[in-house]
Amino acid sequence: MSTVPFSEAKSHLSELADRVEGERDRVVVTRHGRPSFVLVHPDYLDSLEETLAILEDAEVAASLDASRQEAAAGLAAPLALP
Repeated sequence: MSTVPFSEAKSHLSELADRVEGERDRVVVTRHGRPSFVLVHPDYLDSLEETLAILEDAEVAASLDASRQEAAAGLAAPLALP
């Protein structure tokens, strides 16, 4: 992740977009020395939103927690690979 001031982001937006798209880099843009917004790849944003949706669903979160506890206790069944 890199940080650039707003004025630099404005004048180098095309290069920053190429970096975000090609390298999946995140770019924090600052105003007056403080973070203002972040440029991220759409796939990264989708992934974050999906993760948040899962964590906000109490039933799914409980199921994940139960699965983690089973795995930690050695109760998880091994994956059957084809």
